[in-house]
Amino acid sequence: MEEEFCCNCDSYSKHYEFEGKKQIEVFLDIHDLSQYYDTFINEGFDRILSLLDITESDLISLNVKRGHRRLLQRAIATVRGVPVSTPIIILPY
Repeated sequence: MEEEFCCNCDSYSKHYEFEGKKQIEVFLDIHDLSQYYDTFINEGFDRILSLLDITESDLISLNVKRGHRRLLQRAIATVRGVPVSTPIIILPY
């Protein structure tokens, strides 16, 4: 089954026609990660483009659980057009 966000970030932004914090809220909600909304917003990840550039070290410093980090990284990779069948490479920085 194909994810709803199989597109690049610009298409995502235009398709959903939300701005800033609402994009973050919708993105996290769709991926069952809404418990991190306040954390991301408080740390300045308040636009979808900033969230799409989040790093593993950012996620660790924000105390995002390891399994949730993988879910988020997969969702970001999918938005960027990486097929689900392609393993994602986790960079520590």
